[in-house]
Amino acid sequence: MPQGNEAKNPVGFSMGKDRRKQRGQALIEFMIFLPLTVIFALSLIEVGMIFNTSQRVTNLSREAANTASRLCGEAADIKLCLQDIALPILINSAAPETFRDFSTRGQIMISAYYWDQDTGVLSPGVCIAGGKSSICNSRFDESSFGTLDKSLDRIFVGECLYDYKTLMNLSFFSIPLEIYDHTIF
Repeated sequence: MPQGNEAKNPVGFSMGKDRRKQRGQALIEFMIFLPLTVIFALSLIEVGMIFNTSQRVTNLSREAANTASRLCGEAADIKLCLQDIALPILINSAAPETFRDFSTRGQIMISAYYWDQDTGVLSPGVCIAGGKSSICNSRFDESSFGTLDKSLDRIFVGECLYDYKTLMNLSFFSIPLEIYDHTIF
């Protein structure tokens, strides 16, 4: 028999205790589901930010190579010309809306390569680097160039490297990710 304010269902059983059990069960299900949903949402945000950073690295390497080829293509002193254009590109890449901490986690390299017309071999020329390191450590060799027009006397390469740090930089879960791209003009 129902007592107090417990409702009676058509079969005649009390429903008060069952409702409390269902509310407790819903709370437990919510507590299990909530952390999984939060982790999934944060992971989607992280993947989006990695993709965005990758696109920015690609654009920066493209801008460096394009600027070098336009402004230094006919220059007599390639090294001086590359030094002149490297600073504005570095200042642009160090802007907070472009990269977080590019000066400590990023590097840009602008290189000029020369064709030896007699042998058909590509030889490295001048390289200017800036950012976290001023040492040019190119990550590709002649096979990375693919098929290029060998009638050109010089080729400009823009390379960009960025050490991405995850947002969820927990001590037990941190994935170091190095994003790199190069562009040839």
